[in-house]
Amino acid sequence: MLKDIGTGAHLGNKPKLKYRPDIDGLRAFAVLSVVFFHADFSWCSGGYVGVDLFFVLSGFLITKIILSDLKKERFSIKVFYERRVKRLFPALFVHIAAIVAVSCFVFLPKDLAFLGENLIATSIFIANIFFWLESGYFAPASHELPLLHTWSLAVEEQFYIFWPILLWATYKWPQKLLKALLIIGGISSLALAQYWVETKPHWAFYLFPARSFELMIGAWLAFPFAPRLNNAALATPLSWLGMAGVCLPFFILNKETPFPGLAALPVCLGTAILIIVGQDHKTSVQRILENKWCIFIGLLSYSLYLWHWPIFALGRYFLERSFSTSEAIFAIVCSLLLSFLSWKYVEAPFRHSKSPYLLHWSVVPIVLVCALGWWMSTPTNIKFLYDPVVFEQDKKIHLKPPLQAKCHNPKGDAPQTEEHCAVGRGETVQAMLWGDSHANHYSPMLTKIAEQKGFQFIHVSRNGCLPVVGAERIDFSPKDRASCLKLTQNTLSYLEAHPELTTVYLAARWVSHAERALFGQEEGPIPVWANINAPQSHNTDNNHKVFSDSLTSTLQTLDQMGKKVILIGQTPELGFISGKCVLKKHMYGATEALQSCDIKREEVDLRQEFVNKELKRLSTQFSHVELVEVVAHLCSEYWCPAQKDDVLLYKDEDHLSVAGSVWLADRLIEQLPTPQ
Repeated sequence: MLKDIGTGAHLGNKPKLKYRPDIDGLRAFAVLSVVFFHADFSWCSGGYVGVDLFFVLSGFLITKIILSDLKKERFSIKVFYERRVKRLFPALFVHIAAIVAVSCFVFLPKDLAFLGENLIATSIFIANIFFWLESGYFAPASHELPLLHTWSLAVEEQFYIFWPILLWATYKWPQKLLKALLIIGGISSLALAQYWVETKPHWAFYLFPARSFELMIGAWLAFPFAPRLNNAALATPLSWLGMAGVCLPFFILNKETPFPGLAALPVCLGTAILIIVGQDHKTSVQRILENKWCIFIGLLSYSLYLWHWPIFALGRYFLERSFSTSEAIFAIVCSLLLSFLSWKYVEAPFRHSKSPYLLHWSVVPIVLVCALGWWMSTPTNIKFLYDPVVFEQDKKIHLKPPLQAKCHNPKGDAPQTEEHCAVGRGETVQAMLWGDSHANHYSPMLTKIAEQKGFQFIHVSRNGCLPVVGAERIDFSPKDRASCLKLTQNTLSYLEAHPELTTVYLAARWVSHAERALFGQEEGPIPVWANINAPQSHNTDNNHKVFSDSLTSTLQTLDQMGKKVILIGQTPELGFISGKCVLKKHMYGATEALQSCDIKREEVDLRQEFVNKELKRLSTQFSHVELVEVVAHLCSEYWCPAQKDDVLLYKDEDHLSVAGSVWLADRLIEQLPTPQ
């Protein structure tokens, strides 16, 4: 394959700039770091910074091309976009077509419909905004979304939309003014990114304003006022310093690192140093970057970036687990092979195309993909692809509890009016269901019991918020932390103001809060709690203490109000999306393997050991407190199944489905204490 590469210089289109093989070498480092990170190689825990390396390179190269055209007075917006279309569209839309084709055989209905929505966002260059809007507590598992990686392409495409026009409009401005504007813009973007990292991490990760400083760093280097290295003696040490800035984050950073913000500066500045040094000097680092294999991977980098992630995502979706090391290596080899074929037979031919109508015809794949995405996003349109049992069961496990819309994550961080959030049967509201998302998943269960037993309850819950006093969740953003505290205060005030509310049902995902850990393959924020008045070190022992102290204080507070408290035990955590697991076994024709969708009872008991002891201790310590355990109903002596009596019990790794919650009501109706 190397003989097909040449120097790589022949791939450029007018205007012809001096070919920089070291840039292709940097592309190789960027894409391989991302691939190794996505392969879950622990030694490349910060490989995601390869995307930031790409942003700096893109800012430099695009600005260099535009400024060169402007200087020669031949700049054309139309020609610029033609080049971008030739560079990006062919491989992108071929890879989209392949993803859709495979997904029709692999994805469950709801996931295929979600892919349809994603297709629209990807084809109109707003995938980053799409994933930003979709990120959240109940967002789909990111490691199974085959177009997730297109968020970074959207950031670059948004840059391509406004940057050429901005450069054209300001080209003849004084250099000092342009320099000042670049500095102000870059620093403003960096400051915003750092602020969002600390307050709204998903905003910082996905949105263009928080990433534009990386593109600005690259763009700065393309201007005439950019620094040049005239001292040859400094070239080698500086190039190794730049290489350290690029490579060390691959091994030092991890998923828990607040990013981008200031944490992105080492790789961005390291890339900038290498670009500066490489303009005028050949050092040992440049010789590494200009190695034939580095250039080879660099030339494949766009196709490799496109193809590797769908292979990982669809493979994990099919297997319902992460890849083993050997499977990951095999996936990388397949990615390289597809990338070479894509580069040679898709990218290169279109890039050399002389068709004057290419820009006009580029609208066709956009319209077709948008139309396909719109059609796919309606589940009834794709019903014909599925067994009726799979289609109906998949629809059922995605149903939301009726009370979720207005009573879960309530407006104003306060219990909503009884008109919206009180259900059951009776003249007055006598009880409250309060907690986090696990209280929400118990609401169909309690609704059925309330209707049969003849009482009303009001429901209030919020994602990730324990129903406790005296503690705050410090891994939350300041805004979410304040919302949790405010909801607790408002709920207690509501209870105190309504003496007719005699019974409080407390429910939560007690274990993850107490253990400061998720379970199995689950993704998401890890709860870290601290005493409001005395924050301590972030460790499991401290979480245990804060959990016990805050729940004890809550029970004391409710006792002083004269409330009876029912602690509802936690459902098993399966560590994978069990409903999908069962349906995929059915869809793939592997029903004999259903047991693999279950979890051993001993794992559940071990996971819940501390919490169960605490809940039992508190129910014994306080006369007004009773504990209702649910594991015995959801599990047998040895197994906790995903399905019972043909009911898929769970909607994800740990939340009951609506059908599962109603199923549980029939088992608890005589056991669950009710208001007198």
